[in-house]
Amino acid sequence: MQRVSVVLFLLLSLLMLPAIANAQQSSPQSDRLFSLVSKRLQVMKNFAAFKALHHMPVEDLQREKLELAATAELSARYKVDPASAQDFLLAQVAAAKAIQYRWRAYWQTGNIDFTPPDLYIKLRPDLMRLNESILEALHQLLEVRGPVDDGLWPSFEKATKVPMLTLKDQKQLFNALKEVRLSTH
Repeated sequence: MQRVSVVLFLLLSLLMLPAIANAQQSSPQSDRLFSLVSKRLQVMKNFAAFKALHHMPVEDLQREKLELAATAELSARYKVDPASAQDFLLAQVAAAKAIQYRWRAYWQTGNIDFTPPDLYIKLRPDLMRLNESILEALHQLLEVRGPVDDGLWPSFEKATKVPMLTLKDQKQLFNALKEVRLSTH
């Protein structure tokens, strides 16, 4: 009987190893990065509201080009591969647009019940600072643990669960994040 208990304990311990390993993969660096990405996603409600109230389109291709150029410049400063950083930014922009479109569709059935901050004075400057903080956090995470892998998905999924973002959106964002690397030069 005691031998059976020991064998069962060992089997259960072996079954728990993957869960323990995944739980240990989260770190202060990954938590900070995921929190910043979440913050970027959450602020899109304000972007959507401001643009809706001022009859502006969600998509602004000129603005996206500026963000991509800034990302290329900042990625050099933080020693993050520019191409992978830009791909991650594009995934964030795609998620941001999806959130904004969904909020606007939601508001078709009712009014926007708050006054958003000004797009030019507050929202865009804050977003640019947030983009830089994300690159800095990416650098710190990559330095400490190397590339993001599937072991961080549970933490990422939980941190980025924001209104109007689907699980599919989260997965696309996470897949782009997994491709980000440190610069080789």
